[in-house]
Order: sequence, then C-alpha cells, then structure tokens
Amino acid sequence: MAKPLVFNREVGKMGGFIIAYKLYLRMKMRETIVEKQIQWISSYVQEVLVDMWKENLLEDLESK
Repeated sequence: MAKPLVFNREVGKMGGFIIAYKLYLRMKMRETIVEKQIQWISSYVQEVLVDMWKENLLEDLESK
C-alpha cells in the first residue's frame, strides 16, 4: 500500500488524504501506539497545518 501524499491545504484533496491515512493506519500500523500514529500522520502534513492540527487534537484529548 502506498503512503499518502503530503497534505498541502487543498480542500479538494482533504477527503482523499483522510481516507488514505486511515487505511494505512489500519493496515500497517494497527499495533502501533496512538502517539506514534500521530507522529507518523503529522509527517505528512505541512508544518503550519501540523501546529493547528496538534492544538485541536490536544484540546480534544484534554476535554475527555
């Protein structure tokens, strides 16, 4: 299975990126701890987007 392309804020490509990384995680990284999965996903997102995504994720985790 091919790794997903780097996401670069193109709205039209967001759905495909999400599907690709979910499939990859299920098929190749299902035994990997969540923190490592997050690190892997963030490596495929441009740096500015990673910071925004990380803040949202942390807020979500803290609210649980």
